[in-house]
Amino acid sequence: MPDGGISSFFEDLVPNSDVEKCPLTIAISDVLDWKSLLDHLRETSNDPAHRYYVVTFRSIRSKGAHDEKLYAADALAQAEARQSGGLLMYWYGTLNERRECFAMCVWDSMEQARKANGLPAHLVARQLAREMYDTYRLERYWLRADADFNPLLESLPSSSYHS
Repeated sequence: MPDGGISSFFEDLVPNSDVEKCPLTIAISDVLDWKSLLDHLRETSNDPAHRYYVVTFRSIRSKGAHDEKLYAADALAQAEARQSGGLLMYWYGTLNERRECFAMCVWDSMEQARKANGLPAHLVARQLAREMYDTYRLERYWLRADADFNPLLESLPSSSYHS
């Protein structure tokens, strides 16, 4: 899908402030103004029925985690993913006082996300996750619009890690 202003729109899209207060429990439907996002995509896409792929990362960081190393690996994986194509939005929240955090990617397709998942910098970041987090949960969703162009988020299988 050509960019058509999509990337700049996603960069300006800010999740609900409750995401940082309760990143492990906030409902995916409450994270963003999904309606605005889909309205924008409808204006920039030739396919109003397109299905987007959303991945969330809900985590509790270990007390001894090396933050700088983690942030550097995350930045490299994000840059690599953007270069590989299909990453529309990446958002990483602020660690709260309980060391909980929420991150999210919105992809043009599942195939593009899977391709990026196997790239070298992403493999390094995935390996670090086991060292730097007490627990994390990856959740996956299809995002599409209903007949009235209201957002529908369909849950897909998730995976979790606990140290």
